[in-house]
Amino acid sequence: MKPITRWSALLALLPISFAAQAPSAYAQQWSGTNGPWGGEIRCLASNTVSNTTTLYAGTVGHGIFSSTNNGATWAPIPHNVDTTVLSIAASGTFILAGTAGGNVMLSIDNGLNWTFQHINSAWDVGAVAVNGTTLFAATQAEGVFIST
Repeated sequence: MKPITRWSALLALLPISFAAQAPSAYAQQWSGTNGPWGGEIRCLASNTVSNTTTLYAGTVGHGIFSSTNNGATWAPIPHNVDTTVLSIAASGTFILAGTAGGNVMLSIDNGLNWTFQHINSAWDVGAVAVNGTTLFAATQAEGVFIST
């Protein structure tokens, strides 16, 4: 019987590692949607709580766009300022967006009205989350902030 060497053991594992990297059923083919056009897109979010076809896109300098039909059409959210949006989270009627310069934008009525809040950070808000009525904002260098 031939002894097992380090290389033969490694070669025996190669088919397993390739099988583990096979694409999932969710990402077999990609194609473009119809926009949104007008700015570099920095982030995407979906709102699976209230509507599984609603998407939000944060752009550089043009605020937030929304799609209510899985990306077939896009429109800028009304009453939205032209700002750079780096992160978005949506849950129910809440939309939370992180922007450049330590600011967050919050809507509690699906984007009809917005409040703008500074989170006492000079750093960009690169990630946001909504957990019930508690809001979280993460910056590049100062950690995670929580709403009170």
